[in-house]
Amino acid sequence: MNEYPTTFFIYYGHGSMPEVSRNQPDQIGKLHIGDDEIDMIELENNIKVVPVVTILGACQTQVLDAHYLNIGNMFLGLGSQSVLATYFPVDGFYTFSLIESIFRHLKNFLTNQAPEYIKNWSDIILQARRTHYIIEPVKTIIEYLDKKDVKCHIDSIDLRKFVMHYCIESSLKDNTEYLSIMEQSIIYRNRAYQEYFKNYPESIRKLIDYIFKHNYVFPESIIYTSLGSPEQIIFIN
Repeated sequence: MNEYPTTFFIYYGHGSMPEVSRNQPDQIGKLHIGDDEIDMIELENNIKVVPVVTILGACQTQVLDAHYLNIGNMFLGLGSQSVLATYFPVDGFYTFSLIESIFRHLKNFLTNQAPEYIKNWSDIILQARRTHYIIEPVKTIIEYLDKKDVKCHIDSIDLRKFVMHYCIESSLKDNTEYLSIMEQSIIYRNRAYQEYFKNYPESIRKLIDYIFKHNYVFPESIIYTSLGSPEQIIFIN
């Protein structure tokens, strides 16, 4: 990091915040790299060049019930203008997918393919989180049907495209402002999945309804927190 200053720093790996115990009196956030680990204090003493944007794709980088000795706080204190960090342990696949989504939306913005309401880095992060909220049930549905030994092929890519299109189009009918369209699109999520499966056998439709009725879909995006002032970061394309 010190040798090659960058705008973005992405850490995709393992992190932790040890529990307080007799052998561990202090809670200090750590990153784990292979068999090695480095804590927040050691990192702070060694980082000389701070990235503008820090994305911490690791567990427990901004733990709520601890104190300020978090990895996320450290980058914010050193001068990162935007830090994306985690409250709890996170799923590796979801983390990778969220990071990919954030930079896909950034690419769309830089190539003039993003909606008009995307103005800054904060908007890009929020757009990615909304997108993930809408498509999160796909993984849950496939895993739940497999657990129930339901013989049914579901094209996950087709399903994702359908629900995104359904949510945005449904919101478009009720809103005229660009910002409202994406803000309100998430309320159509459950209905979108019911619409997709409406021609499937009744037994499958009942399982889909059961998933949403009993809140089987955990919103992974709430594990992440956005720190700093991402709304102040403006990209010029």
